[in-house]
Amino acid sequence: MRLATPIKAEVERLAIAYSQRLSEVRRYLHRRPERSGCEYATTEFLAEIVSDLGLSPTLADDDRGLFVDINHHEDSASRIAIRGDIDALPIQTELTADYASRATGPMHACGHDAHAAMAWGALAILNDLARDPECGDAVPAARVIFQPEEET
Repeated sequence: MRLATPIKAEVERLAIAYSQRLSEVRRYLHRRPERSGCEYATTEFLAEIVSDLGLSPTLADDDRGLFVDINHHEDSASRIAIRGDIDALPIQTELTADYASRATGPMHACGHDAHAAMAWGALAILNDLARDPECGDAVPAARVIFQPEEET
């Protein structure tokens, strides 16, 4: 699907506007990795920042992982899905940056902190576009999924 020029420009504007927050989300998650099966605090954090966007996340049955729907109506025939995994690997970090893992044992060596941050960024942009009277009708129904336990 090709985006119309006004929508494309708005997506680019929003991506720039969210870039700092996106980096903060990734670094927050990178500092606090949780192994597969233990992603409770990660899920809680993601639910909070999704709620901050004015959206209502749906938690998985065991409170690990969540999903959020954008622009979905009962008469929506289809929707796109965006998935970001949220678990970490059982590897000790050697990174010394301020955003290095603070946990003993797990780290986001697999990039799931970035996956989750990018899924949140896509969600934030889609949410803004869906609420924009000039763009809203062009935004597809979407489900953004934050998946736990991908490594197992």
